[in-house]
Amino acid sequence: MVNEMKETIGFLAGILTTFSGLPQLLYSYKHKDVKSFTLKFLFLLIGGLTLWVLYGLLIKSLPIILFNSIAICLWIPILGMKIKMK
Repeated sequence: MVNEMKETIGFLAGILTTFSGLPQLLYSYKHKDVKSFTLKFLFLLIGGLTLWVLYGLLIKSLPIILFNSIAICLWIPILGMKIKMK
């Protein structure tokens, strides 16, 4: 029961934090505006998310692996737009 609750909390936290980047991605594509992001921020964020994925693999935590992988996929296009528009 306790492990199921832990997993549920992990999945809910992952859904909320991961998909919080989706509105920003959609806004950035629609308005072609990524001025408010610095390259340092984007590289640090994607680097941190990558480390979370590696950590998740080490401890075999599906929520950590899954949601941080999705988050990387949401932020890489923004990084690409930032580099392209520079």
